[in-house]
Amino acid sequence: MFNEVSRTAQTLQRHFDNANNIAQQQQLLSEAVKQSSNSVIITDLQANILFVNQAFCNISGYSADEVIGKTPKLLQSGLTPAKTYVDIRKALEQGHSWCGELINKCKNGDLISEKISIVPIKNASGEVWRLMAVKENVTALKQAEQHIQQLAFLDNVTKLANRHSLLLQFQKWQLREFALLMININDFKQINSQYGLIAGDELLANFAYKLRELLPKSSFVARLNSDEFIVMLPDTNIHGLTQLIQKKLQQLNGAINTGLFNTVIRCRFAACFYPVHGSNMSDLLSNADMAMRNVKHRKEDFCIFQPVMKLEHEKQLKQLTILRQELLQPVHLKIVVQPQFDMSTHDCIGAEVLLRLPHPDTPNVNIYSYILLVERYGLAKQLDQWVIKQSLMLLQTLQQHRYAGKLSVNISAASFQDPYFVDSIKAQLANYPLTELNLTLEITETALISQPHVAIQNAEKLQQLGICLAIDDFGTGHSSLAYLQQFSVCLLKIDKSFIDNVTTNAKDRAIVETTLALAKGLGLKTVAEGIENQQQCKLLQQLGCDSAQGFFFSKPISTEQFTEMATDGRSAQGNHRNSSPF
Repeated sequence: MFNEVSRTAQTLQRHFDNANNIAQQQQLLSEAVKQSSNSVIITDLQANILFVNQAFCNISGYSADEVIGKTPKLLQSGLTPAKTYVDIRKALEQGHSWCGELINKCKNGDLISEKISIVPIKNASGEVWRLMAVKENVTALKQAEQHIQQLAFLDNVTKLANRHSLLLQFQKWQLREFALLMININDFKQINSQYGLIAGDELLANFAYKLRELLPKSSFVARLNSDEFIVMLPDTNIHGLTQLIQKKLQQLNGAINTGLFNTVIRCRFAACFYPVHGSNMSDLLSNADMAMRNVKHRKEDFCIFQPVMKLEHEKQLKQLTILRQELLQPVHLKIVVQPQFDMSTHDCIGAEVLLRLPHPDTPNVNIYSYILLVERYGLAKQLDQWVIKQSLMLLQTLQQHRYAGKLSVNISAASFQDPYFVDSIKAQLANYPLTELNLTLEITETALISQPHVAIQNAEKLQQLGICLAIDDFGTGHSSLAYLQQFSVCLLKIDKSFIDNVTTNAKDRAIVETTLALAKGLGLKTVAEGIENQQQCKLLQQLGCDSAQGFFFSKPISTEQFTEMATDGRSAQGNHRNSSPF
């Protein structure tokens, strides 16, 4: 009997211990649910909320009292597809769990993305009697993924597709024909320089918005780089593209308000067609770029790629190779000089340095074509440095023979708009010590007004060095009296186009007279270019022109000939005039 009671007691003790463990486990589970960082909702089978934990309240903004007795529908945003809720009901009706993502709405209206697991809870009899949802707030993760997606596929400034997206779109459209249109904003670099990068970005964003509004919905538009945009237009022929540009895209031209500044823009358009002009995106972009260069150099607004452009491009690449070789090892480049004479004393007072290219591989390339190619391929500053170096070497040789005349050197707009240009000249001067810095730099009016703040600084620095600044081809560019007051200019060169008919054309004579009077009033010296006969020479002398150059005086001559002439007593201070036609 005692043993039986003992066994019964032991059995009861085990049941008690088990019950105690179960109670502890239930307490532990309850605390874990309450303190979980994930939202937990428990409902009955009719989806009435029976329990929510503190994390749910923190994330949703609802208190437990506000949601208990209600259904999770109060959290629905309307953005989750209806099919998702159908799938949830089917899974739960079959006694299965469901996992997925829902877009829900907080009490304050904020949208949140939640990764949710809904699990049926069974009672002791094995029957489902409760539903539990455990929700993880993945809104921040989704936002991060979206941001990464934007970085990978969208342009950060305009929110248009980027180059990567453009390539992906091409893969999708490989079985259909389309037009590829390249759009470029004129002088965008100047806008960036004048107003700043932030203002430039604002302009691009506004431009992109307007472009999207003007394009057909079926088009695909991307920002390729800087101010270059690409539009893919499915099933579009030449006529359709031309009509689109004339009737719609021309509206891109004109005034644009960015909120930070107002300006006026003008666009260029170039196009090619797939698959006629290329079987891959690389070829299409290359051919569109060739057409765009054709637009820029011919002052047009729109051009369609033609195969002949590719042949011309290959020819130019060959020329570019020669140009680069010349600049790296300029064995064929050389300088010549055209003497300049004082109109009163008839003395040779200096010379203009000119460039020549007697290259055996480019017999048909004259110097003007050569310089255009140099500027087109961004080699102008490099060429300027070489010419300045040769001029300083010549000037040093002349001064060693006690010649006090000046040498004039033409400088490109690219160099004069470079804030480090004067520093590069200082570096060159250190290699060629001169008794006098008899150097004149000739620039065009365009070089002064393109980036005036940089130009003004460079002009002032040159004046401090003692280098004279001359305006070349005066009156043929963007003439303005304002820059003559702002810039440290000491010389005006009257262009040959006004001199040619100065003795026969009253308008040309009036322009020359006015220029000479203006220069005299401002205290500037003058040089007349291109004098070819005695009548021109006498008239310019009567009108008070200070000095002149041209075939009437001397054709361009080699540096050796000029050195011999200059050191033979025919200098600015000399009395010999054997080389002068006076």
